Amino acid sequence: MSAKVKTPTMGETAEQASFQLACAKSFADWIASVVHAIQLDIKHNKGHNAAGLIELAQYLADRNQADIGHACAEVDAAIEAAGGAQ
Repeated sequence: MSAKVKTPTMGETAEQASFQLACAKSFADWIASVVHAIQLDIKHNKGHNAAGLIELAQYLADRNQADIGHACAEVDAAIEAAGGAQ
């Protein structure tokens, strides 16, 4: 038995793209906060926490890169399934 996969509408695809943009904005806010924390740590704490904060920033960046790549592929596939860019 084969399950039929529903092709998303362009509206659903646009909603998904909008959600992914909101996620990307949140990520940019997080990275900006971590970078600010690194700056403050260097200025006021001789950088004692900088290495851990840098590792956190790298982890977040790596994870975000994979998530964004996956989301772009999903949106592209949905656009193609709906007949491509109009």
